Amino acid sequence: MLPTNLLVRRRDSVEVIGSALALAADGMGCQEVGDTLERSQSTVRDWKRRIRDHATEIRVHFTRLAVRLDSGVEINPTGSPFSDAIAAIGAAGRAAVLRQVAKHPWWFASFATASMLLSNTNPSWTDP
Repeated sequence: MLPTNLLVRRRDSVEVIGSALALAADGMGCQEVGDTLERSQSTVRDWKRRIRDHATEIRVHFTRLAVRLDSGVEINPTGSPFSDAIAAIGAAGRAAVLRQVAKHPWWFASFATASMLLSNTNPSWTDP
């Protein structure tokens, strides 16, 4: 079992990866995200692609968790499947921190996916 601040086959912590994904979801390009976080553009592009490849499943999974943790949570659609997935992860993570289920929103994302958030296989996560 990996600690919740790590993801399977990733050298960077989930906080760094989450920061990169959030910046990308806000419209920052992969090169700029990479420069900001001192990571390569190709690394950031890979992280983004892995979320984008399973964006619908990720959004649904984390929306369910967010509602379970906070029935009044609002997750507004962005018009982008990638950004919608990141918004759902953020909403669930914030709710988990507020409920003291997790210490960091992205740690919750790791826990809620058994550290497989960036896996290249089809998600088959069960609710924690």
